Amino acid sequence: TPSWTLLFLPVLIVMLLLLILGISYFLSVLYVYVRDIQPIWSVINYGLMFLTPIFWKLNEVDGFLLYFHSINPLSQIIELGHLVVFHQLPSLDQWAYAFLLVMIVLVSGYAVFYKLESRIVEQL
Repeated sequence: TPSWTLLFLPVLIVMLLLLILGISYFLSVLYVYVRDIQPIWSVINYGLMFLTPIFWKLNEVDGFLLYFHSINPLSQIIELGHLVVFHQLPSLDQWAYAFLLVMIVLVSGYAVFYKLESRIVEQL
């Protein structure tokens, strides 16, 4: 049966959209200077799928994967999604840490885009 924790899924979707927006800022600037970024990004994106806890459980890994999980905003969002879908309410610390990582990517992506915006127009 559905749980009330599913009400937090829209919050996770908004966080995911903000993360995508931040990454898009970086990629749009990078694409102007490195035209071949699209096939490279496809490979990176494919690798990220296996490095995020989609196909494995967090308690089954240690070492590099555990460290990568701790600094990867996408992994944090996916873990929050697992908790919410499986009827557990994530702690406020988990929400805050995931939101902080997403905001770091968003703000730094926007800052890079805003700083290089005039150079991008000249390059095109």
